[in-house]
Amino acid sequence: MCNPELKQDISMATNIIHDNSNYKDKYIRHCVIPARGTENATELFSKIDNSFKKCLIVTGSGDQSLEAILYGATEIHSFDINALAKYGSALKFASIEALDYDEFCAFYTKMFPIQLYKKVREFLKGDFLIFWDCIFDYAYNFDIYHSLFNADVHGDLIKFGFSMYESKKSYSKIKDRLGKVAITYATCNLLDVCSHFKEVNFYDFIYLSNIFYYIHQTPEQFSDFILQNIYPLLKEDGEMIFHYLYGIYGRSDTIFGSLLDDIFYGEQYMKDIKDIEDFSTYLDMKKYIIDSSGYGTLYKDKDVALSLKR
Repeated sequence: MCNPELKQDISMATNIIHDNSNYKDKYIRHCVIPARGTENATELFSKIDNSFKKCLIVTGSGDQSLEAILYGATEIHSFDINALAKYGSALKFASIEALDYDEFCAFYTKMFPIQLYKKVREFLKGDFLIFWDCIFDYAYNFDIYHSLFNADVHGDLIKFGFSMYESKKSYSKIKDRLGKVAITYATCNLLDVCSHFKEVNFYDFIYLSNIFYYIHQTPEQFSDFILQNIYPLLKEDGEMIFHYLYGIYGRSDTIFGSLLDDIFYGEQYMKDIKDIEDFSTYLDMKKYIIDSSGYGTLYKDKDVALSLKR
């Protein structure tokens, strides 16, 4: 028998599959599941010179946690405002445990073939197994692939940005380590994360991705929140990536293809530059400049990750 929360999650997921626009592409409790991360975590994580053993990481697609596992994470506390993100993450983790690299790529680029799901479900447990069995019983894999997930990034699954997509060797390392990693999920906004994870001086690494874009706070407000609530969770010498920005340096004025896009992205670019300057006023931060992931920009551009170390 499903618990009430699981029952609601299944119901909301089926609503999304049937294209209920109230739940599509919005930063709310139930919305589409990210299929893939949008950062260049491969280069960023390689630049971080500290332990990844115990991490607090946004759930998202699960790719950020998988990158941390490659760098030695053994305990991950994962959070997301989207209640469905944890199911997507669990499905991806189970697919890695169940499938070899080529099968994994086929699973995520060929609309979740049922014969591969039968292998994957053997590694799903508890509510995650109930959820995905219900979803695959309820809808065609084609509809799950294109409606419940953010399908526009499926075709570029193997592009660079996360080590396991770029290298069979990295995929194998993650596959070998997954079963030894303790993963805890919480459905919550970043502003409420401390009510779920209260471990002061606990984390070696905290990764907030691009959450700042959705928080609706100024850099001054967000800096104050970080210092008061998230910074104390870091161990001594621990490190936090508190904001990830796309295509900040080297951006071309002609890549967006329309005047409307030029205006919109030009405004966002100027806001991002000002945000970086403001954050540097309020925080003793470090900037990591890395090759662009290509998300909304050209690959020749540069992304920026803002870091705070304890």
